[in-house]
Amino acid sequence: MRRTFIFLLLTVMLFVSGCMEGNTGRDDDVDQDSLFTLTPVNLFEGKAAKFKPFLGAMSGSFKLKYEGTREVWMELEIWENGRMTSSAGALGDLFGEGSRKEKDEIELIISIEDLPQADKNAEQLMSSIKIADVGATETSSYGFTFVRNKDLLTQGLINHGVTSTFELDENAYVWGFEATSTNMISTKDFSPESLAEIEWGLLFKLRFEA
Repeated sequence: MRRTFIFLLLTVMLFVSGCMEGNTGRDDDVDQDSLFTLTPVNLFEGKAAKFKPFLGAMSGSFKLKYEGTREVWMELEIWENGRMTSSAGALGDLFGEGSRKEKDEIELIISIEDLPQADKNAEQLMSSIKIADVGATETSSYGFTFVRNKDLLTQGLINHGVTSTFELDENAYVWGFEATSTNMISTKDFSPESLAEIEWGLLFKLRFEA
């Protein structure tokens, strides 16, 4: 009986050891040149507080850390009825590339605002996208515009609530804006199931330049 017990104990220990070695092997498979860390930022605290008078409710901020060497772009995708339908633009070379790389971390502030309509009977609304790259010594700003149907009035944001580390793949979404024609809007994340429920959205996605 004692020998049986010892045999079973050794078997369990070998099984656990094998599992631990397997986990270590999977970590070695991670492409370190594709890893990003995203940290949400309280938009109106610290040095970003100076932007408060110029930003509305549809605004957000986050930091991105990337220690790799590849050129990183941020695409602005327009989604309708649960799928991407067009592009609203792109922001290129966020960190620099290879020997030209300038920094490992950036802080972005994004704000979306509906613009005054000259024609009150127009079927579409025009909105502006303002993006600020807040650096240690200077701030760079970029602007885009997009249009959507005027009945898409209820608005909300899609963002990461906590710091997360991820590999850049085809679904590397970092921030989003959505609008709906209903009076209520549900909280969404970047899972495929959640994005499939978007009536109209603007999603910001990272990609490597080919």
